[in-house]
Amino acid sequence: MLRYVVLIVVALIIVPQATYGQVTGDGGLGPFAENPTPYSILGVSVEGAETEFTRSFVHQASNLVAGQTITIPGDPALADAIRSVYRLGMFSSVRIVEERRVDNGVYLAIVVKEEPKLSEYSFEGIKKSHRNDLEKEVPLIRRSPVKPAAIENSVRIIKEFYRDKGHPLATVDIERTEDETANTVDLKFTIEKGPKVRVGEVNIIGNEDLPAGKIVGKMETKPKGGLRFWRRGKFDQSEYDEDIQRIVDFY
Repeated sequence: MLRYVVLIVVALIIVPQATYGQVTGDGGLGPFAENPTPYSILGVSVEGAETEFTRSFVHQASNLVAGQTITIPGDPALADAIRSVYRLGMFSSVRIVEERRVDNGVYLAIVVKEEPKLSEYSFEGIKKSHRNDLEKEVPLIRRSPVKPAAIENSVRIIKEFYRDKGHPLATVDIERTEDETANTVDLKFTIEKGPKVRVGEVNIIGNEDLPAGKIVGKMETKPKGGLRFWRRGKFDQSEYDEDIQRIVDFY
């Protein structure tokens, strides 16, 4: 009997929420402490970025400039600035704070936290040749910022790698070791290949116009043996997906 394996993966990525905070006189956050009032931006600084180039890049992306009039609190330009900086993909959090006011003017600071840089990553539980192959495939670069999306894509690539080798039940566990002082992270992917799935039998259900044998004949997914004794009967999800299209085309 053909063993059908259906894997449903639901990935919920929660990223730090980018926020705007208005700094009050006592140092607390009070975005709703007063009625909306227009102010002229007297200056914009960037905090949390390592290099002058990055600070300039963030300032430019924010579209906030000296002389611009904004309403505090709640001006849409501030929310737009946060979204624009966050979309750069370089930071795990972005917020804008009010540094100080001078008459009808205000100095703002864009405070960012850079994504941690990848120090090292490793694959455990698999043979060396597979580690070498996976290192060429995963979107991870040492000493570069590592985003949650890159980690999720790496897990997907690992599972697809083993799915294509007949292990559709492969699992991947991730261990993160962070160094907050250096803002770096080490990643360890522990992989359990799971059992190899082979095709025992192919059943065609619901066909009325064509013999089942002809439909199976259009497929590459077949049980082991038969006239083709060299056929191993390995279950290949990619090949099976293509078989479905072959059947559709045949009809």
